[in-house]
Amino acid sequence: MKYDASGETLWTRRYNGPDDDDDEVVGVGVSDIGRVYLTGYSGGVGTFQDYQTMSYSPLGESLWAYRWDYSGYGNWPVALAVDPDGNSYVTGYGFDPATQYDIHTISLGPDGSPRWQVRYSGYADDWDQPTGISLDA
Repeated sequence: MKYDASGETLWTRRYNGPDDDDDEVVGVGVSDIGRVYLTGYSGGVGTFQDYQTMSYSPLGESLWAYRWDYSGYGNWPVALAVDPDGNSYVTGYGFDPATQYDIHTISLGPDGSPRWQVRYSGYADDWDQPTGISLDA
């Protein structure tokens, strides 16, 4: 939902993922030109939970949506950051049968196209989970 300065609702958008399962927003960001970015997890068909990241124009028009799954066993984003150029960065964790829970960070371009993905696996059979993400100049 987007509100104006007096608290009036300007627009509302709803999302229901492909598996008609839980969909939860965990991070919100706004670019320098007023685009709204959301990330969260969403039930996938045959993939348990996936990262779901999307962007809206300042008027609430859907600009793009990107769904990401690492292993098919479950992926949960925990934080989102947006840089001045409109690139978004999402970090979270996902399950891998060989290494348990690993940290996964992805970057998407201003048009929602994937730029890169990095996985961090600490000790085997360990639970690696980030708590946030930030950007520097």
